[in-house]
Amino acid sequence: RGILGQIALDTLVVPEIGGKRVAVEDLLDIGPGPAKAREDAAVEELSRRIGASASKTTAIVEFSVGTKWRSVSLAIATDLVNRVNDFNQRTRRDQASAERKFIEGRLAIASTELRAAEDRLQQFLQDNRQARSPDLQFTQDRLQRAVTMRQQVFSSLTESYEEVRMREVRDTPVITIVDEPAVPVMPE
Repeated sequence: RGILGQIALDTLVVPEIGGKRVAVEDLLDIGPGPAKAREDAAVEELSRRIGASASKTTAIVEFSVGTKWRSVSLAIATDLVNRVNDFNQRTRRDQASAERKFIEGRLAIASTELRAAEDRLQQFLQDNRQARSPDLQFTQDRLQRAVTMRQQVFSSLTESYEEVRMREVRDTPVITIVDEPAVPVMPE
């Protein structure tokens, strides 16, 4: 609905009627009325005029657009592909941004926890330089394991943070167009 609503409110140049720019709502023969009602009717009409099918095995989506004018069908099909791609990119960027903010918070906590574990180990080593009893060795090993575990968490979060920062700014197309929208030689 969001994408079709944007297309419904657009205007297109129609070579078949002398190159005039016409509102999509008018091209779809949507009658007069309040703007919202016209938009809703245009979205419904576009939904009827757009046929789509998807193959689960190949992940390929095929669709077609049918209107009275070849150029209008092509323009709507091209616009639909572009708007779906923009929507997908925006959604992925928003998800990456939310993930980055979450990881930033976790990274700050992990950094604090790592520093505290290192400080505990350092204090223990300073307090127990001379004596080497089994109890002290056990405590030192436990503190060292805590530091090692916190280092691993911190390293993992740092890697995730860098990955998500790259995903956030990446603008690689989300969909791959196998065949560009085209008008068939013979009308359907």
